[in-house]
Formats: sequence, C-alpha cells, structure tokens
Amino acid sequence: MAAQIVPLPGTARLLPRLIGDRRAGPLFLSDRRPAPARAPAAKDLCPVTGRGRLPY
Repeated sequence: MAAQIVPLPGTARLLPRLIGDRRAGPLFLSDRRPAPARAPAAKDLCPVTGRGRLPY
C-alpha cells in the first residue's frame, strides 16, 4: 500500500509564498557546498543561483 501525502490547509496557503516567481528548479536550497567528490546532479541545482537542493 502506498502512503499518501495530504497537505493541510495551512500548507496550501504557505506554498505560494515559498514558490514566489520561481518557474523551475528546486524550492528548498542549501547554502553549504558539497565536497567535490559529492557534486550534485545538474537537476539538483538551482538554474539561477547554482545552489544545491536540500535532500528530503
């Protein structure tokens, strides 16, 4: 059986504020740079800032 993620009303109201004008890329970004051997894949980088996506 697959688990379902159901957003609560407060989450639904907060999400547009987090998204802002973003049209692509990850929402939650890290300020820390990974070690060179652990460089993230291109899809895990913000196309605007180059910052890495936070793991979920």
